[in-house]
Amino acid sequence: MAAKVALLEAPRAQQFAPVKNAVGADSPATAREAVLRLHSGWVQAAGGSVAPADDATATAAAAAVSTAAAGSAAATPPGVEVSPLLSYAGEGLEAVCKGQTFANGTVIS
Repeated sequence: MAAKVALLEAPRAQQFAPVKNAVGADSPATAREAVLRLHSGWVQAAGGSVAPADDATATAAAAAVSTAAAGSAAATPPGVEVSPLLSYAGEGLEAVCKGQTFANGTVIS
């Protein structure tokens, strides 16, 4: 038995996105959507914004990023991705994000 036990509680949406199906619920696509929502929240908390999903420019940029990343023409869900080299948990994004608007599908690095 362990001499000491520690418990860490965290908001589920920030720490867990199950991947157990190829498509549909709990798939890689839903996990990616969760990451993009989380990172978009970080950008907004740092004073930036994400272009609305219906913005034609943002939609075109997202399609280009999605095609390049996945090798297919699948649509990118709304949101942005923050490189883990820039921020691990949303810290230090103010200098990069404040006052900026990012197109959907943008990888901020």
